[in-house]
Amino acid sequence: QYEKTLHLHQPTLDLPDGHYRVMVSAVVSQELFGSEVALPDIPFTFSSISDYMPGLYERPPGTSAIRLYFPDESSRYLIPVSRFVPQTNTTLRETVTQLEAGPAPHLGLFNPSPIPPVPRIQLSGGTASLYLSSQLGFYNEYPNVARMAANSLIQSLGSIPEVSQIQFYFDNRILAEGFRDFPTDQPISPAAPPFVYAAFVSSSQRAFLLPQPIDQPLISVPELFQLLTFDTESFQYGYEVQPAVPLGVELLDYSLAENELQLNLSQSFVHVFQENPSRGSLMLDALVLTMTSLDPVDYVTLRIDGNAPDLPTTRSIDEPLPPPLYLNPES
Repeated sequence: QYEKTLHLHQPTLDLPDGHYRVMVSAVVSQELFGSEVALPDIPFTFSSISDYMPGLYERPPGTSAIRLYFPDESSRYLIPVSRFVPQTNTTLRETVTQLEAGPAPHLGLFNPSPIPPVPRIQLSGGTASLYLSSQLGFYNEYPNVARMAANSLIQSLGSIPEVSQIQFYFDNRILAEGFRDFPTDQPISPAAPPFVYAAFVSSSQRAFLLPQPIDQPLISVPELFQLLTFDTESFQYGYEVQPAVPLGVELLDYSLAENELQLNLSQSFVHVFQENPSRGSLMLDALVLTMTSLDPVDYVTLRIDGNAPDLPTTRSIDEPLPPPLYLNPES
């Protein structure tokens, strides 16, 4: 009798969550055994996501909602987080203050602050001018950290409706590359839609929706849906960045009337909710946010095999769904 143990480590294999099969074959002598040896496939499942906070449509009373973009621990991705703070009218300064405070430790993101100190900031004509020191220390030692520090400020401040672009000043001067290997000689606009929302899995195994810009502004609904799945060559999905729509969920057809998009999905959409409600909520948010980033879509209506959906969720989805206003609530 011969035994062999096979260890399947999801991060090492760099595979997203899902159902898989190991195909085992044996090279043996037919003369020795009298016939070929048939070995069964071995089914297994990866499920790395232990928590997901659905997007919110309302903020707690007496609070202001601030969208903060924090890098992951390796400074490769920029994750939007909604933080609710006591109500304030100084959203510009408060956004910088909250960025400097860093993310909550339990999120498993870059900690402490992803940005250097910003002593002065002002807004004029849609341009937020940030005045920093030219001596940025740690935030300028490595190109990936410098890039994330700059983009964390650009995307976070760019989420404020009054801000359309960011201009950096270093010791009161505009420099070609104030952040290492990052051009800062011109005002910079935040990323523009359309976006594909993937699932980012942090070291705490909490899932966050990760918006990824699309280079082509003119894209069809089926093409956009495919980008949400593992069956795409546009994004390198794996363990950390996973497709929001699991394998097996299909777009059967769709229709667009004015600003409302109706998606007719396969029954597998319901099975995802039944197997893993957190994964189902993530998929639902990603679908709505992705599709409403496409002009002129403002609402998404869901159908399952042509019928109104019956999902095990407390969220009402019988009516057209607008995108959640507050993505990835911190707590």
